[in-house]
Amino acid sequence: MIGPKFFQHFGELWAPTFLMGEEYFLSKQLSDQGMQTYYTPEIRLTHCCHGSLHSVPSRKLWQLAREAHKVYRRYVKVFN
Repeated sequence: MIGPKFFQHFGELWAPTFLMGEEYFLSKQLSDQGMQTYYTPEIRLTHCCHGSLHSVPSRKLWQLAREAHKVYRRYVKVFN
């Protein structure tokens, strides 16, 4: 859950992929500014896993995931 202070500071969520991996890009955007994510168990949310993508054909979904992974790997180096 992103609050108003986030948008006051950043203006927008930087997520160069379409509906995939935005959690990573959120944490990167925060850490690049010396900030971090915060967890509080008192807040309850219902997450509909891929709720926005349920009507996307599986081949298109695979293509989106593949492209998102390529972008993600530009920022995350697993093996040097």
